[in-house]
Amino acid sequence: MPKRRKAVFDRTSKIINMYFAVTDVQPLANYLLRLTFKNGEQKVFDMKPYLNTGIFQALKDERIFKSAKVSFDTVGWENEADIDPETLYHESFPYIGKPVESATL
Repeated sequence: MPKRRKAVFDRTSKIINMYFAVTDVQPLANYLLRLTFKNGEQKVFDMKPYLNTGIFQALKDERIFKSAKVSFDTVGWENEADIDPETLYHESFPYIGKPVESATL
């Protein structure tokens, strides 16, 4: 009879601890968002692929896009659009500093 692997518990504990709360958001030029997560990571999320879909179409208006704020551990806008924090985390790329920061709106 094969032994039970301890890795099952380890995988489960990692899943429980992987909650990607957003603690800060800064709208940047070209429909990018600079995000800070509860674990301290800073990442950049590109909203352009979402701008032709449903409620996100309103974000093409830069005034509305720039209204991004942290709401319930994720990013929300004044038009009541929001996006899942796990999507923000997994589909973003690491923030590297000045090249993106210089693009601030």
